[in-house]
Amino acid sequence: FNHNSNTTNENKQRNLNKKDDDLSLRLVAKLDEQKRDQEFLEWGEELEEKSIIDEQAKIMRQIELEKEEADRKKQEEERINAQKLAKKKQKKEKKRKDAERRKREAEAE
Repeated sequence: FNHNSNTTNENKQRNLNKKDDDLSLRLVAKLDEQKRDQEFLEWGEELEEKSIIDEQAKIMRQIELEKEEADRKKQEEERINAQKLAKKKQKKEKKRKDAERRKREAEAE
């Protein structure tokens, strides 16, 4: 009788130990799951930050390209204006020389 009592107690203890082991395994599994979830969230945040940074870089590059284009247009306008000014000066100089020539011719007559 006493022997059976010991066996029953041992079985109860084994069952308790088994339940503890099961709880420990479930706890570890739950912690692993939470860790994976956290890592996934952090990965998602990093991806979102990278996406924002990439978008900002694209915008900055676009602004840079637009500025370069505006600078090119401005330089082209300045070049054209300089050409126009040079032509005006040439015409003015030609008129002056023509006037001087006509004056000399008139004086010579």
